[in-house]
Amino acid sequence: MKKEIKTHSGTIPYTMKSVRWSKSVRLIVHGDGSLVLTKPLWVSVKRAEGFLSDKIEWIIEKVRQAKENHPAHLARQGTKEEYARLKKQALQFVTERVRSINQAHYGFDYAKVSVRNQKTRWGSCSKDGNLSFNYRIVLLPPHCADYLIAHELCHLKQFNHSDKFWNLVSKACPDHRKVRREMRGL
Repeated sequence: MKKEIKTHSGTIPYTMKSVRWSKSVRLIVHGDGSLVLTKPLWVSVKRAEGFLSDKIEWIIEKVRQAKENHPAHLARQGTKEEYARLKKQALQFVTERVRSINQAHYGFDYAKVSVRNQKTRWGSCSKDGNLSFNYRIVLLPPHCADYLIAHELCHLKQFNHSDKFWNLVSKACPDHRKVRREMRGL
């Protein structure tokens, strides 16, 4: 549901989603500055909007940062032909980098590698060992793409974000903290 929240300098559009499996109200500011408020089904719209109002200063700052820092080529929606071309490039790139990074640092077994048009994620790893990446990974700086690939590979051994997980990530990406901060701006 598309809505707007009033601020001292105007309005900010946002999308509200009611999600069955959600346990709490969540607020996400995407890299392009778009805002999504997700609430469990049992939380009223009024209560979710109250949560949003309580965070208004934080929202204004995050939206401003996102719009200033987000590369235009990552934010814009391309044609179907452009998507198909980038998806093909991304699959080739990711398949090779997964193989290379895994061989050099980990030696994990994985099932398959795929590329999709994910709206809110750069990558994911399933319990079955399938690795999936956002097609826009091919537009990222190489060190950011390699971090994402190492991150998902490490979920094959540690399906969490524990210290053990981050120790694994640091084998392939010793400066992962710096790269993660950089990725938040994309």
